[in-house]
Amino acid sequence: MRARLVAILAATLMAGVLCFLSAWLAASDTASSTVKAQDRSWAAPAKALPPSDGVRTDAPVTHAFKGADEVVSFALAHGAHMPMLSFLGLGHVTYNGTRVRGIVTTAPIAGKSTLFAQMPSSVLLGDHTASKPLGDFFTTQGIPQFLRLVLVVLEHQAQCEALPGGKWCPYVRFLHTVPLDMPATWDDRRLRKASPVLQQLVGMMRAVQQEAFDFLARRLGPAGRLLTPFSMPRFVRAWDLVMTRHWNLRDLNFMVPVLDLFNFGNDRSYCNLEGPRGHWAPQSNFTYTALQPYRAGQQVTFYYGRHCKEELLLYYGFATPDSKPCTLGRARHAFWFTDLVGRARR
Repeated sequence: MRARLVAILAATLMAGVLCFLSAWLAASDTASSTVKAQDRSWAAPAKALPPSDGVRTDAPVTHAFKGADEVVSFALAHGAHMPMLSFLGLGHVTYNGTRVRGIVTTAPIAGKSTLFAQMPSSVLLGDHTASKPLGDFFTTQGIPQFLRLVLVVLEHQAQCEALPGGKWCPYVRFLHTVPLDMPATWDDRRLRKASPVLQQLVGMMRAVQQEAFDFLARRLGPAGRLLTPFSMPRFVRAWDLVMTRHWNLRDLNFMVPVLDLFNFGNDRSYCNLEGPRGHWAPQSNFTYTALQPYRAGQQVTFYYGRHCKEELLLYYGFATPDSKPCTLGRARHAFWFTDLVGRARR
């Protein structure tokens, strides 16, 4: 059972909310993301893309990072270097017809290669932040990285519920406020109105989530007390937070406070995890660099990669107005979805 679960989830090492290789086997299209072979660093296409439909700034910034000040203070207190912080603010934007928060510039940024942030490993949420009992469970059970990150989120959530003053509590409290609208959590009435392709993909995703939860419920043992209460709704919520917000670089999955406020768009940017491949080290640093200038009041976004409509809905909980419907074959053969879900049906 464990080997089967590992096989199903192993490909999430290649998947991230913001930095991953998105590729299809379908001959009709190919992904436009590029990956450097030596470090899997991702950069958006060098050629500028047209503005994203449905994304516009529609209110001025009223306060720098209003509502996220606690997370910013947490990052700065633990060694984050964010030279562009004084040029950024949190404003209201209309995104796909919905009014949401977005990061916008408060002054022009003229450079075409501007360091937005450098985040040390001390502010990156990854399996290196797990307690020793949970870390030992990861090692002895061979838990894949995506699932490790889900459990780390659950552990920090449980810790902060017991001790609200813990190190990661500012970020945990922020994650608690994040709205998610993932199709795998829709009720039957709403799902029946979705496309047949999305309905089938949701069924497959739910099956994998249930299998993963059942496996962990049987195997966690004493480590399970660190996640109390360990329930299916909490597990799915943590799964969805990780799926929509995590990054993958140098064979590591992690979450980045503050920078996960970026909405989806066509900005040209580059991110990298500097440090040893495959394990955390004190010298590990995540860097995010903008490759384009910005005018004052412009939203700063991040390009996730090209996806068809049902893929966007399944992985991120939204679809852009210009996204094309998926065929079931294309969606099932998306590069990482094939391994994440497909093997459960073979």
